[in-house]
Amino acid sequence: MGGGRRNGDDGARDAESGRSKEGAGRGEENGAKDSGPGGKKEEVYQNCRICLGMRDFDEMILCDTCDRGFHLYCLNPPLESVPVGDWICPRCIRREGKKQ
Repeated sequence: MGGGRRNGDDGARDAESGRSKEGAGRGEENGAKDSGPGGKKEEVYQNCRICLGMRDFDEMILCDTCDRGFHLYCLNPPLESVPVGDWICPRCIRREGKKQ
């Protein structure tokens, strides 16, 4: 299983260090946008789906199903840290429950 992801981490790894690449996984679709053939990247951040705030990006977690962002402290109950393994938001859990 992958693991809960913070806003800005889509699991992409740096080939040399094996660490997560900074900036990967941000924005509406949780990715840096290419601004053109020059390869210049534009960082776009996602807001929290609960408070709609665009702050504290280091305190956000992304749903592994829908890629929506949530502040750890906005969830009910709040999370103290990013959980190990996949994390699915309450909305996706409800949707999965309706399918079964």
